[in-house]
Amino acid sequence: ATPPAAASTSEQRVDATVLDKAKRSNEACQAGKFRAAIDMYTEAIALDLNNHVLISNRSAAFIHIKKYQEALSDADKVIELKPDWAKGYYRRGIALQQL
Repeated sequence: ATPPAAASTSEQRVDATVLDKAKRSNEACQAGKFRAAIDMYTEAIALDLNNHVLISNRSAAFIHIKKYQEALSDADKVIELKPDWAKGYYRRGIALQQL
């Protein structure tokens, strides 16, 4: 059997960039800078379209700035990507409650 191929250097760079943007986004949220966090989450999501955690975190940031339709869209995407993850439904419920 052949060993699995190692990740390419460009894939490793993308992963490191996503992790850096996710970390900075989380820090921005903790500092109450939700619009900046949304921008950074959006940049990270563009590099990793199926990352349900990033999308869920952006949904939470949208909720904080009362952008409930955007929060709902993100929550629905989270549910689509990870239907067995309760947090997607939680975000969806909060967004729907506010609409």
